[in-house]
Amino acid sequence: MSESDRDVVVVSEDGLEAVVRRDPKPGERSVLINVAADREFAVPYHFHPKGHEWMQVRSGYVDFTINSKKTRLTPEMGELHIPAGARHSVLKPKGVAVVAMERSEPDGVGKSLFFEELFALGLEAGFVPVMACFWRNGDIYPAFGDYVPKIVGKVLVWVVGGFIGEFLGFGRVPPAKKQ
Repeated sequence: MSESDRDVVVVSEDGLEAVVRRDPKPGERSVLINVAADREFAVPYHFHPKGHEWMQVRSGYVDFTINSKKTRLTPEMGELHIPAGARHSVLKPKGVAVVAMERSEPDGVGKSLFFEELFALGLEAGFVPVMACFWRNGDIYPAFGDYVPKIVGKVLVWVVGGFIGEFLGFGRVPPAKKQ
């Protein structure tokens, strides 16, 4: 599945394979994700104050919720733009095999490092290590619906990820090994 010598393949024991591109150029994907049909894959509601994301599905489909509006992304639709600041979540239902990719601006390199670290933690990682990963990235925060102020997610990441996570020793996860 790797397309470049800058790609690092991170294989999860959970039926997920991610190809993270190190040092992506502008407009180039940060991550390519392959999720097996026999598992559900969900990314909870969150937002990026600075980063725009563009999602594309190569096969299968993925359900997005963006600011409470539901959209099913299919290969025929091309790219789906998620503007900076938009609250969004992702759901790949069980029974559908999916290959999807994401690119982001302005911080493609930071996003690549984030994905590499997050997938190295594993899909069942605990709350504190995930918040510490969010804190190091600096542009991802949980969202608690559309009516809870975004500052709540930011404070949660700062306190749990920044202070508690660092105090407990949840530093950066070592880079993934090339497969």
